[in-house]
Amino acid sequence: MSRCHNPRECDCSQVDNLDFLKCGPCKKCHKRAIDMDSSLVNLSEMLNQTITGQNKDDPVPSNEIITAPICKVKTRQQVKDQNIWTPWEGGHSETELHKMQENDPDLGPLLKWKESGHRPTNSDIQQNSAATRHYWHIWDSIVLINGLLYKQFSRRDGVEDHTQFLVPFLLKREILEKMHNSLLSGHLGKKKTKAKLSQRYYWYEMREDIDIWISQCDICGANKPPNKSSRAPLGTMPVGAPLDRLATDFLGPLPTTPRGNKFILTVTDYFTKWVEVFPVKDQTAVVCAQLILNEVICRFGSPLAIHSDQGRAYESQIFQELCKILEIRKTRTNH
Repeated sequence: MSRCHNPRECDCSQVDNLDFLKCGPCKKCHKRAIDMDSSLVNLSEMLNQTITGQNKDDPVPSNEIITAPICKVKTRQQVKDQNIWTPWEGGHSETELHKMQENDPDLGPLLKWKESGHRPTNSDIQQNSAATRHYWHIWDSIVLINGLLYKQFSRRDGVEDHTQFLVPFLLKREILEKMHNSLLSGHLGKKKTKAKLSQRYYWYEMREDIDIWISQCDICGANKPPNKSSRAPLGTMPVGAPLDRLATDFLGPLPTTPRGNKFILTVTDYFTKWVEVFPVKDQTAVVCAQLILNEVICRFGSPLAIHSDQGRAYESQIFQELCKILEIRKTRTNH
């Protein structure tokens, strides 16, 4: 059973291996990782065949030397070292960062425990904050590098490994501004901003803080359209007796009947829910006014109000004059 109801919102591959999931892993991400592994295997086989001249479709003599362009690659350790957040990137020295982590109410106890090399018991951390208890649960993934706290991040699909700097509270706003609001950040969305931050930083409830930060960004709100168009709340139109208000509308076009009718005019009483249905050939203003006058008003009486949409038949001068003569209040919807 997958925890992702919408495949487009799937982020199982970005979850750390040590983070707990309520349900099983996402099948979509698992299949994607298998496809990527198979494509890499096929690519390596093709490259080996090209360099050694063992391609059956294009054989090459063994005495001829083959040259193939080889791109510069990086070892896993080089990539890992490159992804480590360094002090000069944030404009702070290691001493300043160590002091911030030490004075932070959430990271301070964790830093002391890591420096002493002793992990406290579960009963000893009950008085600490929720963030400190969260770091205690992922104790094995937190390491000390040059006296600073980092977290080893490994994606579930095995694509990326990062060393994330544990951000104290005083640096959260500065990092969010640089990673989202700066000129080179581009005001990315929530998912891309989280992926960008996850390559170098980590803190408790980082995803929630990113969502709040982006939702409060004025530039994003002015330039990006909302996901859903805003709609006015539905209202009620109370009535107290029959014929207080009638609702009318056209339905169609429908398949033409033998008499040539292909529209239906409906008239409903708000109070009694009584419905009158009339087949018509067209939805002109003359037909609408005649039927409501002869088939409804002459049989049941004149209503206090008639409610309709902004159709041409109801906005016509004929229908407006009918309501004016019979002293009927005409109301309409917004569309």
